[in-house]
Amino acid sequence: MSEKQKLTRAELVRQRRAERLKKQSAPTVTVRAPKPNAPRKKKFALPRKKNSEKTSRTYESALPATAKAPILRVPALHLPKIEIRLSGRWLSFFVAAFLAAGLYGMATSSLFAAAPPQVTGNERIPESQIQLAMGITGQPVFLLQPEALARDLRLTLPELSSVSVRIAFPNRVLVHVTERQPLLAWQENGKITWIDAEGVAFLPDGQAENLIPVTAFAPPPATHTIPSDPLSPPPYLSPDLVAMLQTLAAEAPANATLFYDSMYGVGWHDPRGWTVYFGTDGQNVEMQLRVYNAIVDYLAKKGLHPVMINVAYPDNPYYRLEQ
Repeated sequence: MSEKQKLTRAELVRQRRAERLKKQSAPTVTVRAPKPNAPRKKKFALPRKKNSEKTSRTYESALPATAKAPILRVPALHLPKIEIRLSGRWLSFFVAAFLAAGLYGMATSSLFAAAPPQVTGNERIPESQIQLAMGITGQPVFLLQPEALARDLRLTLPELSSVSVRIAFPNRVLVHVTERQPLLAWQENGKITWIDAEGVAFLPDGQAENLIPVTAFAPPPATHTIPSDPLSPPPYLSPDLVAMLQTLAAEAPANATLFYDSMYGVGWHDPRGWTVYFGTDGQNVEMQLRVYNAIVDYLAKKGLHPVMINVAYPDNPYYRLEQ
């Protein structure tokens, strides 16, 4: 009889229970799965903050050593973050492109196209003539330069003594002008030119009242007057000569017309039958008139009839009698 057969039933039960407990108390082996490779960072990936705590979760499974079953550790999944890094050169490019697109849109938009200028202060010159001289209708209003527009307008129209230009968005151009006031209607070579108190000559435009007609048989003497305004054209007549003609016009007979002669200066043909010359020096015109009237009275008392009286030099006047 074998040893197993000699054991009683109770002993066999106890023996099996001991073997079962022995197996249950056997040590377990934990096998960790290899950590998968971290995902490759892209070129523009944002730097990820390091977590102070591990975010991966570990799941362990205890199996008997004889089963050799590993304990798997499943890592948590992380979505890659994308970072866009722009250098200063690229940022400047995008800003410049945005501004260029904005300027192009404004330049081609009818909202910013300059309307015909609104002109104030003009009396004789038509508004349409000033608008045509400026030539800015339809241009982008934000590209207009008021000072340059005012300068160009004065150079184009010398009959304007001052011009101011103001831009009012979105597309208004406001122009205020001051016209020169003509005093003389200077007729030379069959053409009439207006002349103001500063001696500036300009073409007639519109209607002007109380002009002094002057017939010129030759061009006037050259003036050396430098205008104080750099945009003002050089005077055609000296301001002193203009003032002299104004004074003489007030003293001339009603039907007499002033003239200019290159040799004797300014004067008039007296209806009584003689010609009087006053020269071109307007500094002594009052004295010249007194001397002239005194000569006329003297000749009338003597019963003499002159054909020419010259008082260009009041200290040395002379006259010529008819033959």
